[in-house]
Amino acid sequence: MDWLFGMTDTNNKSAPQDPLEITPPTPTRASNYLWIIDNGHASSTPGKRSPFFSDGTQLLEYHFNREVAQKLCADLHAEGIDYHLLVPEDHQDISLGERCRRANNLPSTKKKILVSIHGNAAGDGVSWSPAHGLETFHHAGSTSGHKIAVIFQQHIKGETSLKSRGIKTANFYILKYTSMPAILTENGFFTNKKECEYMRSEAGTTNIARGHLKAIKEVEQLKLI
Repeated sequence: MDWLFGMTDTNNKSAPQDPLEITPPTPTRASNYLWIIDNGHASSTPGKRSPFFSDGTQLLEYHFNREVAQKLCADLHAEGIDYHLLVPEDHQDISLGERCRRANNLPSTKKKILVSIHGNAAGDGVSWSPAHGLETFHHAGSTSGHKIAVIFQQHIKGETSLKSRGIKTANFYILKYTSMPAILTENGFFTNKKECEYMRSEAGTTNIARGHLKAIKEVEQLKLI
């Protein structure tokens, strides 16, 4: 796979870019909401990578997040569900403030829901850690966020068989400063060798994306917000 590297590209410094002009997607009849898909981090984000495997490769969380997000967006397109990929840039680490600005300012005739896709980490980043499993976060006090998080946790676990670490609240910037219901999924630990192998596999990213898709379809059907 072209997203596994022996030497990571942490020295890649992209030139500063002006904020993207926000273009609203064309609404479809099949969708009740506009789903904003946030693929966390970038190739230049410090840390956010697995320990090295014996062959000299390691997984960058940035690549995992984007692989899942891209597969999810393709699935949403095929299902006729409205979506917007929040960060199309490949290497520039878009700040959390800018991510929130883009999400909040995105024009939409429909209610918006944000899903931020991540991989988890534990330990010193050099040695493999026993921590494992998946969890879904929402902002404390967000009733809609909690309902959505429960559905996502259920479907991602069902598609992956990863251990559930439960539904959790957090004051993560992307959850706190977006003006819509928002959740953040942590889809396994890339610092756990077994889970990292799964997360960097084609089957792993496909199953995780499918879990997100099934959750979105259930939220659409239930019309939770």
